[in-house]
Amino acid sequence: SLDSLQKETYENIRVNSKFEKITETIEYFYDYSRKNNRTLIISVCPMQQNIHELPDLVRFASNNSSPVFFNTVLVPPQCSIWNLPSVKLLEIYNYLNKQEFHTKNEIELQNKNTFNDFVIQIKQWYNQAVAFENQSFQLKKELAEIENDLYVKIKDSTNSISSGLQLKSKEEKKNTPINKLKIALQMFCEKDRKSIIYEILKFPPEMIIDFLE
Repeated sequence: SLDSLQKETYENIRVNSKFEKITETIEYFYDYSRKNNRTLIISVCPMQQNIHELPDLVRFASNNSSPVFFNTVLVPPQCSIWNLPSVKLLEIYNYLNKQEFHTKNEIELQNKNTFNDFVIQIKQWYNQAVAFENQSFQLKKELAEIENDLYVKIKDSTNSISSGLQLKSKEEKKNTPINKLKIALQMFCEKDRKSIIYEILKFPPEMIIDFLE
């Protein structure tokens, strides 16, 4: 994965890595691909740390006749893009949406389309952020109401996943995602618990369940 063309940024993202080593490795595989009529695909993880480098990374891949592929980074929160405030997502969208690329060959066209698909994803995340922020009334609810909203969200998703399977033992019931979450939340005071639940509600239920399991 090539996540930056800048030494400092790359080594901050890929802790304990050496930028010179990755560039040397990429050059080796480029040379191997050219000599053996192979195609080297460049994988990129778009994150908060490198989002403004994406156009240059696409151009780098195209200049070297490589298709580019974007991974979706959901966690950790300090790296992912999807959970940013709507104002920041709109800023990113406007910056990426005005980028232009050459389309002189099939690889360049393919990479442009891949980039445009990611821009569309940013717009979708922006729309979701706006919708969530417009529900700020959640903060005015009592703690019990917000907790219930979270448990209902998880329960509905869990029921969908389990397809009606019944838990048989008390131990199984005790280890459900909802019970695990209730136990974890009890460690916090009411004020902190309310803020934590509000943040958890931003995540897709499937991600919450995977984390708890």
